[in-house]
Amino acid sequence: MRIKTLLERTIVLMFAIFLFNGCDREETYIVSFDANGGTGRMQSQLFESGVSQALTQNLYTRDGYTFSGWNTMQAGNGIAYTNGQTITVTSDMTLYAQWTGNGTSGGGQSGSGILNGHDYVDLGLPSGTLWATCNVGSTTPEGYGDYFAWGETSPKINYSWLTYCLCDGPNNELIKYCNNWNDGYNGFTDALSTLEASDDAATANWGLGWRMPTHEEMEELMYCNKTHSIYNGVNGWLITGPNGNSIFLPAAGYCQIDYHSDANIMGYYWSSSLRAGNPNNAWFIVFNMDVFQVSDSYRDYGLSVRPVCNRDGGQQGSGTGSGTQDEEPHTGGRGVLNGYNYVDLGLPSGTKWAFCNVGATTPGGYGDYFAWGETTLKETYGLDTYRWYNISDNTYTKYCHNASFDNNNGFTDNLTTLEASDDVATANWGAGWRMPTKAEMQELYDNCTQVRTTENGYYGLLFTGPNDNSIFLPFAGYYQGSERYGSVSDGYYWSSSLSTDDWLTINSTDRAWRFYFRSDNGYMSSGYRSDGLSVRAVCNQ
Repeated sequence: MRIKTLLERTIVLMFAIFLFNGCDREETYIVSFDANGGTGRMQSQLFESGVSQALTQNLYTRDGYTFSGWNTMQAGNGIAYTNGQTITVTSDMTLYAQWTGNGTSGGGQSGSGILNGHDYVDLGLPSGTLWATCNVGSTTPEGYGDYFAWGETSPKINYSWLTYCLCDGPNNELIKYCNNWNDGYNGFTDALSTLEASDDAATANWGLGWRMPTHEEMEELMYCNKTHSIYNGVNGWLITGPNGNSIFLPAAGYCQIDYHSDANIMGYYWSSSLRAGNPNNAWFIVFNMDVFQVSDSYRDYGLSVRPVCNRDGGQQGSGTGSGTQDEEPHTGGRGVLNGYNYVDLGLPSGTKWAFCNVGATTPGGYGDYFAWGETTLKETYGLDTYRWYNISDNTYTKYCHNASFDNNNGFTDNLTTLEASDDVATANWGAGWRMPTKAEMQELYDNCTQVRTTENGYYGLLFTGPNDNSIFLPFAGYYQGSERYGSVSDGYYWSSSLSTDDWLTINSTDRAWRFYFRSDNGYMSSGYRSDGLSVRAVCNQ
């Protein structure tokens, strides 16, 4: 029995060796693991063709991030697998770890948080706007995410006017967000200039509290430090705010008709703001390897969306707002009048200058914009909306020193300085505050040093007086029509003086004196009274 048993075993062993050496065995494949920004070590895993088995459990870690799975593409736009998922492999492949930031795009930054399960970062912007760490449709900062036509809330295959939900394609007529003839005279003109929540891709996909950024909030990013970067193999821009926190915007390209263009070369990100005067277009951020700017594009294109939110759940801010200022000036020689701060610059006239623009609560805030001699805000700035102009007969009805402009209707009053009732500083801040005269603006320029600098991320000029006290005037730009021009690079500030002695206006009455500066160059010039400019108030205390 013993001899027979040994013989049987020998035969079985020889048969097994024959099968192993004489027959084709199943092919094996190698699955490699890439930390994709993380740290640690993981051995490759062998898979036999047609045989399912579980992936090795993830051993990688990354500070400030949570592992969210594997993907066949580094940017997360390939085939996704969960941790330990059972799969069948048919070829060698590499799986890249995917990471979700714990509240920030940079990992562990302060000023981070989560809203409806999506991470945001506080960049320290003057408006307080909080920016999401990922695009809508992505779970990583470098992921492209989904693409949306402006005002649509779902991705689609074809992006064109024929498929655009806010356009009657066959008739090429807009049916919403239209402010001129583009409605085909069919009564669709609604003067809406900002997306409603029901048409906001961020709100629809991420829930209440999230929304697409406004044109102004996109411009605010221009004050951040912007660097072209490669993040986990993806081209884009790293945006670092005044507080050192950052977000990454990948160059996700765009969609038109049924093709995807410029991926990993250029980035396009919608705002929620319509382009005034041309309702076919809306504002967006566009960048390539060298340039980062705000522009406008056709609404039917499919672009990326990077949401924003506000800590208090309110609407957007831009460094503006009414009410008293909530911080003290950072200079000596200060005081308070009617709840608003002023600074004594040691000027010969003794004039005290306000700490902030009218409508702002911080020195860097743009504040509100006003036509000359008007005391309330409005949406469009032009002669057709100007309080002191009669458009029907092209005449000025106040502050007119030339009879040629009152059409001989008796409106010539020879008033050359704003009365208190028409002074926006007095109207908004109370008695004692007023707009500076031309002479007082010239005094500011002649007696102060000017240095181009930033205040809480806003660019502008720091004016330092003879006594070393200073005020900051931001480059707030100006409004014509419903468009703002020159922000980031130019400052325009009204005086209370009508322009009667400038070569442009000596025979007219349509201009007033303003202080204009760009970089470190400033001077008095005349500007159209109907334009919307900033106001920095003065007082005599």
